[in-house]
Amino acid sequence: MSNGYLRNLLHYLSSVYDLGGKIKKLRDNRTNPKITTSSIAFTLLIGFMLKIRSFNQLDDWLEHNDFRRIVPKKMRLPRIDAIRDSLKVIEITDIENLHHSIIRTSIKNKLVRNGTIDGYKVVAFDGVELFESTRKSCVNCLTRVIKDVPHYFHRSIVCAYVGQDPHIIIGQEMLRPKLDSASKDEGELSAARRLLHQLHQQHRHYADVIVYDALACNAPWINAVNLYGIET
Repeated sequence: MSNGYLRNLLHYLSSVYDLGGKIKKLRDNRTNPKITTSSIAFTLLIGFMLKIRSFNQLDDWLEHNDFRRIVPKKMRLPRIDAIRDSLKVIEITDIENLHHSIIRTSIKNKLVRNGTIDGYKVVAFDGVELFESTRKSCVNCLTRVIKDVPHYFHRSIVCAYVGQDPHIIIGQEMLRPKLDSASKDEGELSAARRLLHQLHQQHRHYADVIVYDALACNAPWINAVNLYGIET
């Protein structure tokens, strides 16, 4: 990807999605940071757009000032330690609000107006496990015991468009300890119903059809989907 093409793409994202303005509103809980949260987020955005495979590769590019022709002249570029420190304490609600805004604008601009499969806007709900450890845990971890050893993990339900491009992730709902069962079928269905309600509140007519795996082939889930006028 050439620098000119990347700059034009960033200009488009800022003018249509106000991405630059929204990135400036991102916050983290570092004390007296030398690098702003927006500079770190902007650097990561460029890294994702260039499909950089690891933080080590990103740090190498930053060390050699490969981003200097892309970013604003007065912007102080971070190094990988600053990026890690920021991501550890970044305000997740700010990221979620940014994501919701992008999805709302995409739907408003009829990005999927022609549908993704045979003229229908089709989304898939699926569960994904994000983290597991026998040593590290937090208050939001789910727990399962294997051979008397507790395993701590995070799992979420993700909703994304399937079929033709764009394969946009519309929403995600984390499974919650003490609210959702660690059992895959019970926990995922509870979180999926919450996500279904949230997406309807946020985006209304985002889908015509929802596909899900065999775990969802039961009356409560089908009735919940039909309640919002969506087919399963």
